[in-house]
Amino acid sequence: NFFGSSRRTTKYCIDFPAMTNRPELRGQSLFLDVNPDRKLVQGWLGHLCKKGDNQNSNCAAIPIDEASPLCMVVATCDIPMGEILTRDIATNEGEVLVKKQITKSGDMALKKYEVQIAELRGFTDMVYANKEINSLEEKGNGQEEVQCDQALKFKKINMDYPGLKELHKDPDIYAVDKFLTADESNRIIAKCKPKMAPCVTKDPLTGSVGPDSSRTSTEAMLPRTEAPSVVSKLTSLLDCKEEQLEILQVLRYEKGQEFKLHTDGFQGPVTAAGFENSGRLVTIFTYLNDVKEGGHTNFPELSLSVAPKQGSTVVHFPAAESLEEDKRTIHQGMPAIDEKWLLTTWIWQHERTDERYAESRLPKLSEDII
Repeated sequence: NFFGSSRRTTKYCIDFPAMTNRPELRGQSLFLDVNPDRKLVQGWLGHLCKKGDNQNSNCAAIPIDEASPLCMVVATCDIPMGEILTRDIATNEGEVLVKKQITKSGDMALKKYEVQIAELRGFTDMVYANKEINSLEEKGNGQEEVQCDQALKFKKINMDYPGLKELHKDPDIYAVDKFLTADESNRIIAKCKPKMAPCVTKDPLTGSVGPDSSRTSTEAMLPRTEAPSVVSKLTSLLDCKEEQLEILQVLRYEKGQEFKLHTDGFQGPVTAAGFENSGRLVTIFTYLNDVKEGGHTNFPELSLSVAPKQGSTVVHFPAAESLEEDKRTIHQGMPAIDEKWLLTTWIWQHERTDERYAESRLPKLSEDII
């Protein structure tokens, strides 16, 4: 599969410049998964392409103008069954391809899949909805460049929430001291402590679930029904519905455990965590205990470091309402020296609808209702 991005997000990939006349993709790279362990299957084989040139290639990758950044792999000669696909990178670098330059095979593919491409265009338009093309407006005998780009808009929160303070401006990061009481924090820890398990993640290539090497803490899922007072505070501060909340996570970091550099957002709509074609708009995490040493939350791009303090909460915005990821919010949980406990969740653009992630499916932790 091909993706448009300014950074790698897959383990095996080949980068090459985006070849499109769409301004929102200029300066980015398209790349494809080239996992050598992938099983050969019929259908889309872009992820199996190797790099070559016009002397030893048998195909080319061509961006689909109607659904950029998606691409098609077009055979440039007859390819015997079983032969490895080798992409001609020479024909794919430094050019802006328009439809009339696409090969005959490409035109046939565009015609054959025009309905599917039209559907895909709707999704790519949502991804880049906030990007406007600069236009020239004629005034008198001259021309004046008119800037049509609009500033990204982020979800509004309750700015009147008691104790809300600003830690950073553009990107905005807020904090509330004593968001949770000491009693609420201690009871959450007591409720979750017997149920903690290693953090896991799903491999995007194989679909298998295993330990998360970037986050070495342990976790437990906190049902909303067992912490209604906490949920009420979250929805009040974040000005959202309960169903926009991702499942509440409680995290424990023991000595040496950390969460490496990461962002919480996604570029464009995704289907994950029970949400369909949506995205994370707000991150909120609350420290559940005082930490004397270590475990700070560090935002390296912003020169901002937040020290853990029981009951204090931090709010930032990983993506705009247009679902464009704000990579300035990249952050990390520094290695713990003293034990650190966190409650965290994310606000999504839409409500959670996948029944597999229903709150009723979460195991009960205890009889204590916070």
